[in-house]
This record gives sequence, C-alpha cells and structure tokens, in this order.
Amino acid sequence: MKKLVLSEEAQIRQEKFGQFMDLIGLSERSILNYLEAIRTCSMMVSYSLSKKGYESIYDITNPDEIRYIQQLLEQNPEYIEINQKGHNRHSSGIANYIKFLDFLFIFAKK
Repeated sequence: MKKLVLSEEAQIRQEKFGQFMDLIGLSERSILNYLEAIRTCSMMVSYSLSKKGYESIYDITNPDEIRYIQQLLEQNPEYIEINQKGHNRHSSGIANYIKFLDFLFIFAKK
C-alpha cells in the first residue's frame, strides 16, 4: 500500500481527533492504534474518497459521509480480515472519529 499524505487541514483534524480521544480517556496506545487505523482505512477506500474529492477520511467532516465510507469498508474482504485480526481496531477507530465529528457539530452550534 502507498503512503498516505495528509493535507494540512487533515493533519490538524487528525491531531484534534487524537486530543479528543485523550479527553475521553483512551490510553496513548489506543489513540495511536486508532489514528493509524483511520489512515489504513483511508488507503483501502482511496478510490471512493477521491471520487468525492477527498484524500483521506480525515478530510471528511460530515458524519453521514463517514458512515457511507464505513459501509463501503464493511463490504471489503481485506478490511474485514484486518479488522478481525486487529480485534475491531479499525471499526472502533471509525466509530470514534464519528463521535469526534458529532462532538464538533454539537459545539459548533453553541
């Protein structure tokens, strides 16, 4: 798999996602695992992301679009295999990213 290069905005969002996971009490190891899982998932659906104008999942700020990507991933045999081998780390990373985006949306309204 090729190396994923994040835009500056996506890098910032990735950092804020890591801070969010720290705030909700995840261990440093879990945070690093979930950050890497999102990058891996991005590479697995890179074609679908690029069709929508994205380079990575970190470019997406709409939770519904992430849910769509999650559905694509759940139909991908390679994803299913690595998610199972990783004890659902990848699906948990996606779920936490959705929580993060929901959190941002709630606080943007205030």
